[in-house]
Amino acid sequence: MRISGSCIREMCCHRETKNYVPIILALTLIAKDAAHYGISAEPEQPVETDTVKPGRAIDLRLVAETN
Repeated sequence: MRISGSCIREMCCHRETKNYVPIILALTLIAKDAAHYGISAEPEQPVETDTVKPGRAIDLRLVAETN
């Protein structure tokens, strides 16, 4: 039995999420062939990040507050 994408969205997504799904799908299709849609962009440089291994569970709210 196959379940369509729209059926899955109806079963498990809030209204706000359902509204974003078509937009995300459209942007994905455009990104795959941007020139076809007259879009050109230069990729940005990656953002530098740090990797931290805390060694124990940490409340992500505390991590989000850290600068």
